[in-house]
Amino acid sequence: MLLIYLGGMVGSSTTIGLRLFGTLTVAAAIAVTLVSTYHGGAGFVREKEERTLGLLLLADVSSAQIVVAKLYSAYFASLSVTLSLLPLFLFCVSLGGISTSQVIVALWVLLATTFLGNCVGILLGLFAATEAWLQRCAIAASVVIFYCPWMFAGSLLRSWGMDTSLAELTNPFTCMQLAIRGQRLGAVSLAGGAYVLLGGVILTAAFVVLRRRGLQIGLPSRFRRWSERLASATGWSRRERPPILMNPIAWKDLYVTYGGYRAAWIRCAMVVVPVLGICGATLAYDALNDGYIDWEDVVAGACLLTTAICLLTYIVTALGRAARAFLVERQGGTLELLLLTRLRDDELVSGKVKAISLGLIPWLIATVASLVGGGFVEAGAVLAGGIYLVFFLCMLYPYAYFALYLSLKLNRNVTAAVVAGFVAWMFLGVMVIGFFSYLLACPTCGLALLVCPVLIPLWIAKRLRTWLMLRFRHLALPDAVRD
Repeated sequence: MLLIYLGGMVGSSTTIGLRLFGTLTVAAAIAVTLVSTYHGGAGFVREKEERTLGLLLLADVSSAQIVVAKLYSAYFASLSVTLSLLPLFLFCVSLGGISTSQVIVALWVLLATTFLGNCVGILLGLFAATEAWLQRCAIAASVVIFYCPWMFAGSLLRSWGMDTSLAELTNPFTCMQLAIRGQRLGAVSLAGGAYVLLGGVILTAAFVVLRRRGLQIGLPSRFRRWSERLASATGWSRRERPPILMNPIAWKDLYVTYGGYRAAWIRCAMVVVPVLGICGATLAYDALNDGYIDWEDVVAGACLLTTAICLLTYIVTALGRAARAFLVERQGGTLELLLLTRLRDDELVSGKVKAISLGLIPWLIATVASLVGGGFVEAGAVLAGGIYLVFFLCMLYPYAYFALYLSLKLNRNVTAAVVAGFVAWMFLGVMVIGFFSYLLACPTCGLALLVCPVLIPLWIAKRLRTWLMLRFRHLALPDAVRD
């Protein structure tokens, strides 16, 4: 199906291998930058949650051995997924359009990016108190390390009189594009080596942090206390009286578990305001050095960066909360109590979904606002970004119910696997929905290109929702849980 779809797009069988290689490398780069950071820090966070980190520090092993062992387990778990793409890359070579050197360079960049992401995740895992905090920090760190240098390196290199094309080597996606086109393969390989060296520096910092601080690590919990103090100082209470018609499960998760609307707005502001501050500093730097302000490029970059951060935070947080929705209830011993209440099964499921949706409204509003802000610079960006945003949300809706099913069925946190599965779900959904849309485009006079990307995910979500509500009582029983 993929080859037929790509063959219809390019119209020539000689370039199918190149298109397939480009699609696979982009999907792999997205998965690596999003998942590798979380994988690296999840080991230390689980040690803290299971209260075994203290025993590990008392054992006859050094901090360097502990960190290297955690890196070993995280990296080789990610390495197995990356190497599984090798047969597909070789298949692309057999189709034509690319060479073996391009495949080798692309694999090297993926492995180097995975190593850097794991090292960053290990350092974050030493500070993260919970997996929820690790997810937020992993998203922010991935954007700062993998995307921010590419967006701001161009203006800095231009002000210094250097070649601006060097900025392409600071981003895995642009490195992949160079590898796909077969351009500057040597420079791309050196960029991968730079990723490995940077990962080594970050890993050394993790040695020092673990040796000096030990069990006193818990920076995100301090951030949470600061945000709660700010909310209480401004009169924003965490636990408010719910509206009469609100689902009680939605109120419990929204105000007790997730902190309410006000805490969500504060978390969103703590991410968006530094981004705007960096963009303002870039404007001031251009004004001082060049004598003029290239405000269009900076505003466009700020809107793009804010949109990417907010949308990624929205998606990963929604999937993480859905994957832990009923798992937390089971581990706390409250799931059986919920089954004994007068609430129906559909109210329990819909309450969880409603709490997740309402708790992430600030991130969605920030995403839309940044898209509208980019429209003042380039009007076409609003339309294109709006279309992509609607498609992402439509694809997220059915997958969230699948994550809820996993939280009922499994006895462990599978957030990283759920996020990686969402990347595969998007990749498969684009192919299948695109195939049916093009197939029905002629009979419907092109209307299927607009309707199918929305109706097909919503139809799948409705079916999953109905099935989950019918099977909820059986899945919630202890005998149905699998490790």
